[in-house]
Amino acid sequence: MNSPRRVFPDWQALATEAAGRLRASAGRFPDDRELTWLIGELSAHSEEFRRVWATGEVVMCDSGRRRLHHPATGTLHLDHDALHIPAAPGETGLVLHVLSAEHGTPEEAALTRLAATLPAARHLPQAAPNR
Repeated sequence: MNSPRRVFPDWQALATEAAGRLRASAGRFPDDRELTWLIGELSAHSEEFRRVWATGEVVMCDSGRRRLHHPATGTLHLDHDALHIPAAPGETGLVLHVLSAEHGTPEEAALTRLAATLPAARHLPQAAPNR
């Protein structure tokens, strides 16, 4: 199994963003016992988390480029967008993360090859390329 640090070469930046998103959730839901427990566990068992958490950074949304390493394709540079889906008061919303490749790039070809290896992909119609 690949470690997150191997899959995501920019691990430190992503970990900082994740802690910032967690801090934003903690601010929205200060009485959430499970969230408080999670932050306590991470703080108790990870020096790196304690260091990042101490910065106080809050991240509400993010988009841009992501670099990740897949064992079958190597390093991929993908566009990343996060769609925040709000919830009713007192409930936790959802965040949909979308990674995509620009048409005609080696990354698009790599994602197409990877998708073809998924069992469910054998039953899906092929989409016409966007031009």
